[in-house]
Amino acid sequence: MKRCPKCKETLPLSDFGVVRARPDGLNLYCKRCVRQKVAIQRQKTREYLAARKLTPPVKRKPNMTARGMKRACRREIRKAFTVPEKVLVAINGGAGTQKQIWSLTAIPKDAVADALAVLVLDRGVVKVKPLPLSERESWYGDNWQYIAA
Repeated sequence: MKRCPKCKETLPLSDFGVVRARPDGLNLYCKRCVRQKVAIQRQKTREYLAARKLTPPVKRKPNMTARGMKRACRREIRKAFTVPEKVLVAINGGAGTQKQIWSLTAIPKDAVADALAVLVLDRGVVKVKPLPLSERESWYGDNWQYIAA
């Protein structure tokens, strides 16, 4: 029998997890208290990530889920021949930042930057606007939003 300092109950040893670094070889807290702590931490993490999540402007069909939008966009990307065409399809599909374009197209970061330069400067088919301060990931990161002209 061992006492859990969190719930203050005396429980059998089978209710404690194994931690070889401890002198008795068992966790300080019972499994139930550890599960509660982990559940609370996961909930806090979910809430934090939901608050920080950047949602790009997405042009979706009625009743289309985010997963369906991503699939449709990826299908179009596979049809495109050149890297600038693939980047343009990703922007039209709702990817607004370089990070979102990388994740959607699986094109190397340097190639995406070069393609954006071609689309913005040479062809003029993409417009650039700065992200609001609240949506920026960092001061040195991806601070621009790309919009099809």
